[in-house]
Amino acid sequence: MMRKVLLWIIERLYTLTYERVTLDKQNQKLIRPVAGLVIDGVQYFEFVNLGDMPHMRMVQYGHIREEMIMGIDRDLQMKLIDKILEANAQNDVNRVGALGFMFKDIVANITTIESLYNIASVVFFDAREDIGTYDLDYNRQKIEQFKKLRDKGFFFGYLMRNVLKNTGNKLPNDIQKFLNENAVKLSAWKQVISESAGSTK
Repeated sequence: MMRKVLLWIIERLYTLTYERVTLDKQNQKLIRPVAGLVIDGVQYFEFVNLGDMPHMRMVQYGHIREEMIMGIDRDLQMKLIDKILEANAQNDVNRVGALGFMFKDIVANITTIESLYNIASVVFFDAREDIGTYDLDYNRQKIEQFKKLRDKGFFFGYLMRNVLKNTGNKLPNDIQKFLNENAVKLSAWKQVISESAGSTK
């Protein structure tokens, strides 16, 4: 009981003493406007170096980056692993091999558009935003704004070149085509996973 009371007090004190980190409170040498990223009159900014991002925001970046690298969200990863374990328990070597190949292909070759929007919501921010943390609701609204951009090639190209550094991989010539192909491929793999789930019943 004493622990709960202490945690409640700590939470209240944190709420009372937390000071938002806004652009005017941030060292201006650490941030810059993103050229060409103005939506409905709102200019978006980025950190010159990702390492200058405040800790709580960097933690969120790490989670989203991990999901992006895996090609699928954690729920789908777990579902796929469960299917592999099921097939293994049934000694279905062919199914284990097929699901293992699928998992490897997803991790090695798929970048989802949604994961790029999620990364963009962390690394791009506007003047009204608290850049010391990551507000999920506010960032969902930002993602909807990003989706309004007509030139998605510019947006994703800038993000992959300047923010993600594309982990040393060569950037595709046509980024929009690359992402569309990834979406089709992931949709096909999801269908296979759900059919695989149905086949065990």
